[in-house]
Amino acid sequence: MKKICSFCNIEKNLELFSNDQRQKDGKRPNCKLCKAISDKKYKESNKEKILKISQDYYQKNKKLIKEKSSKWYNENFEKSKETKALYYQNNREKMDLAKKVWHEKNKEKMKIWTNEYMKDRYHTDIDYRIKSMMNKRIRDYIRSKTKPTLEFLGCSIEDFKLWIEYQFDSNMNWDNMGSYWSFDHVKPCNSFDFSKENEILDCYNWTNLRPLKATENSSKGSKIDNLIIENHKKILDSFIV
Repeated sequence: MKKICSFCNIEKNLELFSNDQRQKDGKRPNCKLCKAISDKKYKESNKEKILKISQDYYQKNKKLIKEKSSKWYNENFEKSKETKALYYQNNREKMDLAKKVWHEKNKEKMKIWTNEYMKDRYHTDIDYRIKSMMNKRIRDYIRSKTKPTLEFLGCSIEDFKLWIEYQFDSNMNWDNMGSYWSFDHVKPCNSFDFSKENEILDCYNWTNLRPLKATENSSKGSKIDNLIIENHKKILDSFIV
């Protein structure tokens, strides 16, 4: 069967028309090609309007969109990974160039998006917050970082969390990290020589870290307290056993 397109007035096979249950014949009045051309012209003429509608919709449905996106990603992770890898392998140069051009055109937009994403993740992802805080500590003391954060800690982030939680008082939790309590170096950073890599590793090793109330941390100072070190060693020994 055939049908005449209402746009180009050319008779075409029904397969060249999109489905539309509102129509008597179940097909759109214009063919797929004409619709694509029409849609393209509309988008080019109404860029700002379409962008605002899209932004408004996202803001109103941000939580739902994120949940759906996360659900789809988890359910299709392996398949998506394989498909993307194969496509990239076959179109590497084209994709790299397109990515470079896009980033050049959207530097400011990406900067704003990245800042918002990082801020949101910092407040919702405990693991990320720990890594960020440790990274900041390392950046503050080391101008040229040579090892990733977990290598400085000397353990996985999961084991590090268990160790810190083991030392929590009754009021400490991950939600009040940075406000009620913060990470403290049992042996102060100032007592290490940061020109030597082995001392950097000793300073930031998990065994030299503990959670400490913010009020106590600010008044602790940078002097070595042998009593604190001895008590901390006892806690460490009981944790390891």
